[in-house]
Amino acid sequence: MIDARPAWTTSAHGREAHTRPAELRELGEHLGHCQAETGRMFFLQCVGEVLYRFLAPRMISVLLALLLLIGIAAQVW
Repeated sequence: MIDARPAWTTSAHGREAHTRPAELRELGEHLGHCQAETGRMFFLQCVGEVLYRFLAPRMISVLLALLLLIGIAAQVW
């Protein structure tokens, strides 16, 4: 079984902090994984999340505004 916990420590317990080579390797792998996640799909996911967070609390207002715009557009055409 693979241990999914990170292999670095986060406290020096009052002593001078020392970084082990294994910790630096794990950190490098983690940062590489994070950088790989910042592609185009990640950007689109972030945009979608921002839109959702803005529109979700205002769902009724957004629906009424869309219906109003559709009604106006139908009258113009």
